[in-house]
Parts: sequence; structure tokens; C-alpha cells
Amino acid sequence: MTTWIYLPVPTQEMRDFASGLGLGSQYTLSNYFVSGKGKAVTRFFGGCLGGVAAWDELLLICHGATGGSRFTGASRGANNELKKYSPDELATVLRKEGLTKSFIDLKLLVCGGGLKPASGLDDPFAERTCAALKADGYSQIRVTGYLGDVSTSGGKITVLRNGEQGGKYYDGKLPASYKVYK
Repeated sequence: MTTWIYLPVPTQEMRDFASGLGLGSQYTLSNYFVSGKGKAVTRFFGGCLGGVAAWDELLLICHGATGGSRFTGASRGANNELKKYSPDELATVLRKEGLTKSFIDLKLLVCGGGLKPASGLDDPFAERTCAALKADGYSQIRVTGYLGDVSTSGGKITVLRNGEQGGKYYDGKLPASYKVYK
């Protein structure tokens, strides 16, 4: 089993976040092209996730929201344009980038990805992403969503629960820090 990092919005900020995991840049995947024909050609030849095996672990890094996310994304470019994805759009991107339909272990390193958004009637982002992937044919998928602010340092994932005031840090491997959707 290999652990891979996927950056759907490959900004320097997201690359810096990925480097905190200490896996090395050779394990960080993103489509070299932000948009256009280059991106389409790359996807035609298998996409950046085409080499990820079904039994590997994929850590997807993107922004979320402390109290739960309706979307995920990051600002990019000179104008800091926000590129965001709904769970359905994220599932489509994973498929287009070549993630095998037999894939199992997706971890969303997205702040609040395992929390129900404070406003609205939405389920947690990770749960909705799991449902979107299952609807797209990923029958064995398990999606992990973290229950607070996610950070990386020293090769570890850390989760801050309940915000900065009176919050508690959890090792990202402890069950109190995440929820798995199947």
C-alpha cells in the first residue's frame, strides 16, 4: 500500500500543507494544467490518479470550513480566484483524473469535512462525497472526514476540535478526530 496526496487545486499553499506530511513530492499528485486542452489531454492519457491502486491510501488536500463545509476549494492565480467543488463535482474530478472504480480509502484533509455545516440541511461534506462516488460506481469507497480544523506537521495529521477557544488537538489517527463514511 502506498500513501498518495492529491491536490485538486495545486496552489503553493496546498503544496506547503502537503509537505507537512513528509511523504516527499514524488507522492504528491495534481494535474499540471489548471484548465483547458492541456488538462483534457492529460486526462485522456490516464489522468494524474491513474497510477493509484485500489488498495492505496489517497489524502485529498483542500480548504473547508471549521464548522462544516458545503464546498471545498482554494484560491488560485494572480486574482486569487476561488476554485470550489461540490461533492458531486469532486467525484467527477476524481473519475476524470483516472481514479480506479475499485478504489477504497479516500481521506479528505478538508477542515470540517466530517461535520454537518452549521447552516442549511446538508450532511457532512465527506458523507455527501462518499454518496456521490458510490453513485458514480465506486462501490467499495470509504471516505474519511475530519471533525475540526486539519493541519499537518512532522509527518502527522492533527485535528483541532471546537475551534481555537477551548479546543482540543487530536492525533489524526484517533477515532475522536474523524468519521468514516461507507
